Amino acid sequence: MKNTKSDQKRKQTLKVKDHIARNGRRFSLLYDTDGDGFPLFYPTAYTTLRMASLTANTQRSNLYVLKSLYTWACNQGIDLELRFATKKLLSLPEVESLTQHISVSSREDDGTQVTGRRINNSLKVLARYLLWLFGHLTQDSNAPENYALIEKLEKSLLERKVKPGSSSAAKQKQLDKKLNEVTRKALLEMFANPYDDDATAFDKGIAFRNALALYILYDTGMRAGELLSLKLEHFLPARGGDHPYIVVERNHDDRYDRRQMQPVAKTLGRDIAISPELEKKILEYLGTWRADIPNVGFEKTAFIFVKHKKGEGQGREITLNTFRAALTEMIKKDARLRHLHPHLLRHDWNYRFSLKCEKEGLSEAKERSDREYLMGWAAGSESAKVYDRRYVRESAFKTGLAIAEDTAKDSKSRKNK
Repeated sequence: MKNTKSDQKRKQTLKVKDHIARNGRRFSLLYDTDGDGFPLFYPTAYTTLRMASLTANTQRSNLYVLKSLYTWACNQGIDLELRFATKKLLSLPEVESLTQHISVSSREDDGTQVTGRRINNSLKVLARYLLWLFGHLTQDSNAPENYALIEKLEKSLLERKVKPGSSSAAKQKQLDKKLNEVTRKALLEMFANPYDDDATAFDKGIAFRNALALYILYDTGMRAGELLSLKLEHFLPARGGDHPYIVVERNHDDRYDRRQMQPVAKTLGRDIAISPELEKKILEYLGTWRADIPNVGFEKTAFIFVKHKKGEGQGREITLNTFRAALTEMIKKDARLRHLHPHLLRHDWNYRFSLKCEKEGLSEAKERSDREYLMGWAAGSESAKVYDRRYVRESAFKTGLAIAEDTAKDSKSRKNK
């Protein structure tokens, strides 16, 4: 299908911008920065009508797919709204071209190829949006002949989903994720001595903050988003013989969080008991390093991990990008940490948890229920079942090894006769 005369190719620079409403609700909009300064009408309507119930992160991800769609249409000289209003939908070659376009990251704009799972998700987002768009631009979209048109396009898009890799292989790979002993040693050394004695007070404060953040991830297995959402009220020191603990809350659209891209807890809320050693480190950070930062908050809703450097935002909660940048600097200083990333600490926690359960002789049911609670997973979680397989695998390995040793003994015995 050739482009119609009304299809016009013009300069267009699209950008997804994040916003925070007065009630703390996060939302994103798609803008044409070369246009009139207003967000694109139909993507905005779709976000409002169909994506309002989704989390801010999911909305943002979907808008990046729509950004790819409209960027592709502009490059092709296609006016999507005119096409759909006149019932001249995309041809098969155009669908193929669009599929190729979305296989390149729309966030980085550097030609990075995206994974098969993301391509498949993008195709589903496109199919839902174009079906919605056709329904809004065509009064009789449910008429048999019109429904057949959009159904054909939807089928054509979904047929281009790529075959995902083996789920069992992916789960097997997940079981093997844990810290190597070199990295573990470097981390434990850092937890014991977070900074050099000859460093400045400012550098010591940042080093202590960063080491403490990793210490919490290592000891609790929580996600980075949950870590950066911790407030003063979420840390409960030991009282009257009780254990100290940390509270993890689901915190979407937190009105006290001033970050546009808010780190959020993807899992269920829970209370996590912590060791006296970790409690001592948190108290030291709050009383010795955090307390002296200008503009820092002390109310119960203030965040634990804050920006130390002077400038805009000093004393306010740190962003996920700031945390990642800090980790990058830590890796530069100690090459033993080069394989470290926050989620690896969650995998490693699960590995150590399995070892502890085996040592304590916990039943599989007890191990599973405890793991589900401490990780914030719902009962019967598939994620928990993946780690259950580690126990089965290692148990089977020991059994197989015992059989092999028996075979070797039998062979040696026969040889000596």
